[in-house]
Amino acid sequence: MTSRPRARLHLKDIPAAVKKLERRSRRLEEFDLRRGMDWYGEAARLTASINATIDEVFGQGTADAFDFQIVTRWFTTLRDEEHICAERFKSGIDRAKNIVADAIKRLSEWAADADDDASSRIMRAYEGLDLHPEIARAASELYANKHYANAIEDAVKALNAFVRLRSGVEDRDGIKLMEYVFSVKSPVLAFNDLRDGIH
Repeated sequence: MTSRPRARLHLKDIPAAVKKLERRSRRLEEFDLRRGMDWYGEAARLTASINATIDEVFGQGTADAFDFQIVTRWFTTLRDEEHICAERFKSGIDRAKNIVADAIKRLSEWAADADDDASSRIMRAYEGLDLHPEIARAASELYANKHYANAIEDAVKALNAFVRLRSGVEDRDGIKLMEYVFSVKSPVLAFNDLRDGIH
């Protein structure tokens, strides 16, 4: 027996996939059980539309799509009494709602896991940096709390203040400060002996 492949969704595709399934869930919530309805026809249409969305989201033939397939017999009965047909159809709707909710939950878990993996990689990369203590003091806590833009802004401000302090240049700021202080021809501060390393 051949095993089914697992679904392969990109992280960026998960929000759209969840929205598609949420539309199917709303359709199930709003379903109108009318007397004299074509129970078999409605069951077939509902099953086909949900399964088509499941296949679209997880990939037709994947193990994940197979996990969430809806079956027409959940909605129908061999007995013809109206109240029994209605009860069976409602039972099928409830079962289908649970399946769609489980599919959404799986996607949400994948997104959370991927986000955790990405965050871990980002933090490992950050922790591997040899930062000056002033930069680390200004940015590390913000960065650890995923406030990346604020961390960068505070790091830049700390660098600017540190360069002004070390250089004694008070009348310049930002790019003009850096260009003046680290000028190639006559720097106020230098990182090395001003050789390019080519001998």
